Amino acid sequence: MRQFTGFGLALSAALLLTVDAARAAPTNVEQLATMAKQYVDERRPGAPKSERMDYSSLAFEKEIEQQQSDLQKLLAIEPEGLSLEQDIDRRLLIGIARSDINTARQQRRWENDAALYLPSIKIGQLFEPEYAGTESQRLKALSDLLEALPIRIQHARKNLKRPPKRFTEAAIFQVKGSLETLMEGREGLGHLSEQQSAAYDEALKAMEEHLDFLEKDLLPRSDGQWSLGRQAYEFILQNRWHMDTNATQILQRGHSAFEETEALAQAVAEKIQPGKHWTEVFETLKDKHPPAD
Repeated sequence: MRQFTGFGLALSAALLLTVDAARAAPTNVEQLATMAKQYVDERRPGAPKSERMDYSSLAFEKEIEQQQSDLQKLLAIEPEGLSLEQDIDRRLLIGIARSDINTARQQRRWENDAALYLPSIKIGQLFEPEYAGTESQRLKALSDLLEALPIRIQHARKNLKRPPKRFTEAAIFQVKGSLETLMEGREGLGHLSEQQSAAYDEALKAMEEHLDFLEKDLLPRSDGQWSLGRQAYEFILQNRWHMDTNATQILQRGHSAFEETEALAQAVAEKIQPGKHWTEVFETLKDKHPPAD
């Protein structure tokens, strides 16, 4: 009797654990909601993941691996039991994930985009007169940015291979602009601590050396292609945008839309100045522009 009671208790406990586990396991609806929230949160401005800290090639490769892991989680979500809207969300997220992974592998930005390593926009924002924060917040943000800059630039030299020429030229333009901003804006920052001043000097030195690297080393070997390519473009069409079409058909649509628009413009031009091409009529319209007041 005691053995039976012990067995019964053990069986009851096992059944309760099974029920609890089933209750604890998230449903496909909950899994989808979690993945959708993660996708939005990670891309929200100011989110931790939207601010890259590690610019090593290994970090970029791991990021793609994480995207692949997230894709597998999405693919594991069964569509049964989802509403029509939820299933659309599921398929959209799968398509976006596939497209992002394929594009990242094709582009390999860390090897082909020199501008990726220079925070020109942030540097410019920190010197704006309308900066939203206090002066101490401005100095703190600028110092943190400049302290990390030399390491970012080191990764650039290690990672960049044979990028497109126009990408390297854009990076050179950005470095020159940021150098000018930093040198001209230093006096307006007020008192810098010894550590902040040292970080400023190191960043300027690193940027000057980086400019030399871009102009004398990277630019001569910048013969890569900037275009995404037909195969990668069609992958985006079919997966990210769920379009049952190809690059040739998209180009044909563009030509047709241009021809239709040009025909409409010419029809209007005939009413305004008969016998003249619409571009001529357009130019004359600018001569009769009303005054600013």
